[in-house]
Amino acid sequence: MLFQVIKGGQLMLDFLKQFEEVDNLDVVVEFYDPHPGLDGASVRFPERLRLIAVDLVGRQTTLRDAKRAFQGAMDFSGKVECLPKYIAISDGTNMWRATKYR
Repeated sequence: MLFQVIKGGQLMLDFLKQFEEVDNLDVVVEFYDPHPGLDGASVRFPERLRLIAVDLVGRQTTLRDAKRAFQGAMDFSGKVECLPKYIAISDGTNMWRATKYR
């Protein structure tokens, strides 16, 4: 029983790590799979940010530079986070996966 609790707790910690911002923003990554910007969501991903995500496809740059590009285009008070495997943008209520990276 104790082993199951410890194992379950570790699984939860591993799950939560995917939502923590990465430590090293100076690592060079390649971007792919930008947000499609399609209708259907309760709040659409801002077009100006979608265009930045599309422009990053295939490019290799640091997470810090990509984060700055998104922050410079935001016309609302929000947050840009470099999570493991993707960049997320939130406005306090909604969160979008802007683009993935590897």
